[in-house]
Amino acid sequence: MDKQRFGPPILSWGVLLFFSLTAIPVWAGESGSITGTARVRGVKNPQDAVIYIEKVEGQFQPPKAPVVIDQIKLLFAPHVLAVLVGRTIEFRNSDNVVHNVRALQKRGALFNILIPRHRKLRRTVKEEGIVTLLCDIHPEMSGYVVVTQNPFFTKPDNRGNYRVENVPPGTYALVAWHEKRKSQKKEIKVPNGGEVKVNFELRR
Repeated sequence: MDKQRFGPPILSWGVLLFFSLTAIPVWAGESGSITGTARVRGVKNPQDAVIYIEKVEGQFQPPKAPVVIDQIKLLFAPHVLAVLVGRTIEFRNSDNVVHNVRALQKRGALFNILIPRHRKLRRTVKEEGIVTLLCDIHPEMSGYVVVTQNPFFTKPDNRGNYRVENVPPGTYALVAWHEKRKSQKKEIKVPNGGEVKVNFELRR
């Protein structure tokens, strides 16, 4: 996430057009940050949790470069990925066997692609929500993509600590998600140029 700060400048029409095309949020004052811990009861490694703001006003342009999910050693790597809606994902097969990727979202199947060994294919996620990834050839394989409306998301480290930066000041719903536990949502207020601490403990 680019760390950019925008004050309250007087913008020309050309500059306004630039901002609208690149979908970079503009707000008065300084951005804030969100920090805290995300504990996942019964799970030793909390790094597969995702912390994200549910809704932020404005439109956000995803990076042009694709993000990678590899199929290696009969695993999706990473097992959990968070992306901005509209992001392109490059699915790779680094194994010496054929894989497929069947992607499911709330409304049903998104796509089902066959990936020969040492090949790659790209797909773009166009709707917010949780995407489940399966390989029908190897049913023990699974993965998840958390598709968000805005770029203010992160995953905790191996101790459960997380940080979301460059957040415009305001009141938001902050969500903590993990595939094996109930999601939690908390209302937060990000101060102008300050920091808010929010802790989560996810349970069954």
